[in-house]
Order: sequence, then C-alpha cells, then structure tokens
Amino acid sequence: MTFELDKVMYDTIKGDASIVADVSDRISAEYARHTSEYPYLVFDHVSTSVEPPGFGSASGLLHRALYEIRVVGRWEDGVEDIAKTSDKVVALFHYSSSESVTNFDRLVLTVLSGTTVTRADDELIASVTIQATGNQTTGL
Repeated sequence: MTFELDKVMYDTIKGDASIVADVSDRISAEYARHTSEYPYLVFDHVSTSVEPPGFGSASGLLHRALYEIRVVGRWEDGVEDIAKTSDKVVALFHYSSSESVTNFDRLVLTVLSGTTVTRADDELIASVTIQATGNQTTGL
C-alpha cells in the first residue's frame, strides 16, 4: 500500500498550482534523489498501522499511515517563504480525500500537526504531519 499512498501524496501535492509555483518540480518522496536547488518539498512515509474490522463496523481492514511533509529552504533565505508554502500544504490536506486508491473505498487525508520549523546545518525545514486513513475493501 505504501507505493499507492506515495502516489496519492505526490499527485495531490503536484496538483496544487500554488505549491508548484513555490517549489517548481522539486517534489519527491524521501527516498528519491534530492536536488541542490531550493526550496524543495519532500514527503516521508513515517509509519502504518492496520486494524481488523471492529464489531459492528464496516468490513475490510482499516489502514492508517503517517506522513511527514517537509518544505526545505536555505538558512540565509529566512523562514517566510517556506512557512508560506507549508501553510499551503496544511490548507491542501485539511480534510481532503482521494477516491483513486486501488483496493480502497476512499482515502481521507487529515492534518495532524501544524507547521514546525527547525534548522539543520544550513537548511531551514518546515514540517507538517499528515494522516492518511483508508478502508481496504478488496484485494484482501
């Protein structure tokens, strides 16, 4: 399911013209090759839990996946631009959903944390945590 979720995350982010205007085509999963151009955006699949259906609940397996989305900029450029882009990520994923995930009835994307900004060497990183929740109904 990770690849399918990564595709939904990428397509959702890439489909937002205002985020693309900020980072151009520098959007990738954590395991992809990073660019030396700034700013860029990476998303990282942090964890997944799978739960069997509970008594009286819908059939299928409930999947919950956590993603961390990071907007990375240069320290000398300051925090303003990456914070604005991070705010756009929060707005994009605030109670959004996707109907296009194979074997799932739909996927609900929810913001779990607002923007946190940290410094790593000569980079500033604005991070947002997203939860993807989906009920697997086929392919069990």
